Amino acid sequence: MSSTETLPSRRPAPSSTPIRRRNLWYNDLMPRLASSAPWAPVGYGLALVLSGVACVRAWRPERSTVDVAVTAATPWLLAPSWALLAGALASRRRRLVLLASALAVYHAICIRPQSRPVGDRGELAEGPVVRVAFANLLYGNRNVRGILSELAAGEHDIVGLAEVTEAHSIEIDAIFPTADYPWRWCVPGGPQGLALVSRAPLDEVSKWTSQGHPQLEVTVHAPGSLPFRLLVIHTWGPVGRRKIGSWRAQLAEIAERAKRASTSGDNSPVVMVGDFNATRQHRSFDRLVGTGWSDAGALCFGGWRGTWPANRWWRPPLFRIDHIVTGPGISVRTSRAGRARGSDHRPVTAVLTLPAASRD
Repeated sequence: MSSTETLPSRRPAPSSTPIRRRNLWYNDLMPRLASSAPWAPVGYGLALVLSGVACVRAWRPERSTVDVAVTAATPWLLAPSWALLAGALASRRRRLVLLASALAVYHAICIRPQSRPVGDRGELAEGPVVRVAFANLLYGNRNVRGILSELAAGEHDIVGLAEVTEAHSIEIDAIFPTADYPWRWCVPGGPQGLALVSRAPLDEVSKWTSQGHPQLEVTVHAPGSLPFRLLVIHTWGPVGRRKIGSWRAQLAEIAERAKRASTSGDNSPVVMVGDFNATRQHRSFDRLVGTGWSDAGALCFGGWRGTWPANRWWRPPLFRIDHIVTGPGISVRTSRAGRARGSDHRPVTAVLTLPAASRD
């Protein structure tokens, strides 16, 4: 009987290099990304598109509907530059890293919050306080009571309204009764209608026209403060070359009007509220607020919270075109954007500190 010999099993010789623990991110995903052939054209293609957006934002020609819209949407359109930068770093492509870095830095510059003018201490400022609000009611709004009730609940001292119709004026009188808001001015006109209700006395009410669009200027005598000039603004929408030209001219005329009001003989402070149909990205509006004026929304929530379009639950309001702008001598304590109930605009509100009246 023959015996079966058991052969020794062969084991691989131990390697002199230790077995490295498999890391999916470093050993698998990163090399694939770095060596992926489609990544380079995709990355450079995205960089080219974003560079075009950056050029439009830097130039800001404001000649066509497209470049006006691209300029307004810059904060959102340039946001992918950060993802592009991450992909460029992961793929270790130096040229793409440099280009993506430049785009990301430019995006950060475009969205930076507005700095407060010298002397504006914000919440720390002392003096009489006034609560100001503005809302574009939307002339076709059949649920105007919703947005008016929201403003009334805020107990604002001064409320400016745009796109006021005859039907809207009836609701305004019902929700803002004369007993609470004895001072008022209302001229219904559909898309060009304006209204103003106030707890504080109004004086020197004047309606003026800019490029065929009515505007309002009044003197407000808030208790304990110096009188200040209030401008209620509504401009044309910058759609089409003709309207864009009128819109640019309007913003220039409004800036000149505000400058004259602030440098008048009594040196009254100035507040502007309204639907400017412009964001801080637009050259024309940036010129208006860039010389010592404060955009309350940009100071208090960085300009990210939009006010239009706000009439669809699935579409967030991307553009902040409704503003409360204050001149020298007035500090912005807080600012917020409300909810759009029935309108395609969110109302904007601000708490302002006024210069105290002298006690001579």
